Amino acid sequence: MESKTLGPINSLLNFLWNLIIGKISFPKCYNGTKLRMENDKVFEVFRHVTVGSKEHCPVGQSIFVVQFKLKNMSIKVSFRQACVT
Repeated sequence: MESKTLGPINSLLNFLWNLIIGKISFPKCYNGTKLRMENDKVFEVFRHVTVGSKEHCPVGQSIFVVQFKLKNMSIKVSFRQACVT
């Protein structure tokens, strides 16, 4: 079976549609929460995204940690820009 790929414009329209119908939401219930991983690294939640759930603060869900280190940009600048968008 072939996988369906979306171009950037179709992806944006798909995201906006899902945002409008409430399939994607950005609840703030976990913002500021600190998570300690098994290797003792500590991460702070600054954006929480739920997809396909009407329950905004589900309990017992999986956690997907994404960490970006952008070339020629400090973590502080990267964090500020991510919080603006």
